[in-house]
Amino acid sequence: MSVIDGRRVVLVTFAGRRDRMELLARYVEAALDRNLIDEWHIWNFSRNDADDRWLNSHFTSTGRTPDNLVYYAAGSLDPSSEPTRHWRARVRAGNDVHIGLQARDRNNSSFEIIIGGWQNQRTMLRRLDTSDFFVTHHTDRAHIYDPPAEKYTPGILSTQSFRDIRISLTPFGVTLTVDDAPLIEHATDIAPDVYDVYVKTGYGSDGEWRFPAQPDPKAHIYHSAERWRAGFVDAIHFYAARAGNHADTVFLKCDDDIVYFQLERLEEFIRFRIRHPEYFLVTANVVNNNVCAHYQQQHGAIPQRLMELELPPGGFGGKLWESAALARTLHHHFLNNRAQFEQVPATPIEWRGLLGMHFVAWLGTDLSYMSAAMVNDENALSVQIPRYLQRRHCIYPGFLASHLSSGKQESGLYHRPLLRGYWKLALENGLATAAEVAHATEIADDAPEPTTSNGIDPCGRARVRAAPTRTRDPDESPNVAIIVLNFNTAEMTDRLADYLNRTLEYDRKRVYVIDNRSTVPPGSTTHVMPRNLGFANGMYAGYRIASEADDYDAFWLLNSDVSFDYGNTVLRELVSVLFTSEHYAQIAPQQNSWHSFMERAEDVASVRRHLEPTATLIKRSTIDSLGFWDLDMARGYGTDYDYGYRIRSAGLLSVLTNRARIHHKQHQSMTNFDDYHRKALAEEDAVLSAKYGSDWRRIIWEDSEL
Repeated sequence: MSVIDGRRVVLVTFAGRRDRMELLARYVEAALDRNLIDEWHIWNFSRNDADDRWLNSHFTSTGRTPDNLVYYAAGSLDPSSEPTRHWRARVRAGNDVHIGLQARDRNNSSFEIIIGGWQNQRTMLRRLDTSDFFVTHHTDRAHIYDPPAEKYTPGILSTQSFRDIRISLTPFGVTLTVDDAPLIEHATDIAPDVYDVYVKTGYGSDGEWRFPAQPDPKAHIYHSAERWRAGFVDAIHFYAARAGNHADTVFLKCDDDIVYFQLERLEEFIRFRIRHPEYFLVTANVVNNNVCAHYQQQHGAIPQRLMELELPPGGFGGKLWESAALARTLHHHFLNNRAQFEQVPATPIEWRGLLGMHFVAWLGTDLSYMSAAMVNDENALSVQIPRYLQRRHCIYPGFLASHLSSGKQESGLYHRPLLRGYWKLALENGLATAAEVAHATEIADDAPEPTTSNGIDPCGRARVRAAPTRTRDPDESPNVAIIVLNFNTAEMTDRLADYLNRTLEYDRKRVYVIDNRSTVPPGSTTHVMPRNLGFANGMYAGYRIASEADDYDAFWLLNSDVSFDYGNTVLRELVSVLFTSEHYAQIAPQQNSWHSFMERAEDVASVRRHLEPTATLIKRSTIDSLGFWDLDMARGYGTDYDYGYRIRSAGLLSVLTNRARIHHKQHQSMTNFDDYHRKALAEEDAVLSAKYGSDWRRIIWEDSEL
């Protein structure tokens, strides 16, 4: 039991992004060690396999099995010695607790124990072929054997009380007891082997588990059959259905991207929560929360010269909630000026409206209100339920927590430098070692942290020569360099290069295949980069190489995952349109795209504000005048917005033609597109915010008459 008035304190976290949770875990584990928190429930809502593997390896004690008949690891048994032949667990469930004993040698039999099956009426021991162990439904197994033991056990399980389960596996048989009552004692020869133990629930029942022999009995991973938002509601309903078990419990709920909280003030926060049951939710004073930030500014923690923060009407939206640039600025300000936030008066701030549930507390006595169907847990718990109960919330300024990013900020926020800062803060608080902080600081990303060029060659102009060495004959076709950037798409790139060289109808062309340091370069490679330069810098390297080799009139920048399914005259058509006007700076063919404006051109030269950089033909004169793409956006996102804006600002035009079409296969060189997408958006926001301000998106739509 916690040290706080004999009340049980449970922290709930909807997890779990490893890079954030590694920091959060330092603070929570310290709170557990100080007995400020009794249990930490980590709900596994991971968004990718790598985070899922980390969660299950770092938090090994299963706290909940959902109603999905999926087995979760829960230890092992070895019948060869006394200490290893016994297994114990405690479980709350309405019916159908299944415990599997899987033999590691596939030639040996495995076992499955069903407690409270058949609507909590019977308990049974099954023998299984090990090859059938993970088959979901028993009737689907290849071999079904008569059960070696079975007992009528009505009411053996309970959703309200933990049952104590003990299993013994000896060379002579299997024994099961529940609450010290021997239910199964089956004598049989058990092959010498190690048996891995798995647990699951189903048929309308989930289960809550405790494993006394686990190394960390206070932190438990709670599994859900749902994912993300639907899973959040599943978690809330899980506790609401067990409200009777939690009448004296204080619940803390924090996001997985809480990267700092005031450990020395946590007890004070919990005591305040207990003393004030009139509030439905009490929130910490959260850094990077749209409502808290307004009050932090009112009390002088956030200077207005840094940013002006309004009080969002009803708690919805607001500038900070929408802006990655403002979030980044606020985090750096907090890390450098923490004392200003700590000096905010601790007088509670009452609030009626939407409350970001980044770090909140509620009382177990209020769980019964949380059982209703809900689409959005945050809106239901902070707006809908308190409204009809006529109860308020409260911001408790005396307890600080820092929230890394909200949904709208997430896609545009480059997290690594902020996480480094918070690791250093963990070191100051004695929660990390200098070696760990050094490691976090030195971790190499797969591309450099975006930094603006401050006007020093920001757009990568080639200084190979200042002007063409000769004047092109007006009757002569423009000379075109075709630059194909390859990364780990060797077979596709070889087919494309062969097509460009042999089939594409255009005489004055030369193909450059630039390999961005692939594991296996394509056979058509003309130049290999010393390392992976990223998309923009790889294309720029190809442009430089081509510029040194010949006097080209235009550069066709091609992704390696394009195909020519609509005819062989694409380049001829692009050139014929591009060079009909001195105002045309760049041109692209119609193509399938996330951007609908790239799908279809209205006429021969349809003006666009910018062009997706998939198969863009750019005049050499455009690059000589305006420079290349901004190389600080190495992954390529934002180069289209920026280049289109610079072209328009120079009085030139970007055009899409209806005379040509290609097919873009998209993302073929990426093994983890979601991760690339997140980092590329963060890079885009960092660079364009520095160039054009936090409202940089205006450059997409300015010159709206186009």
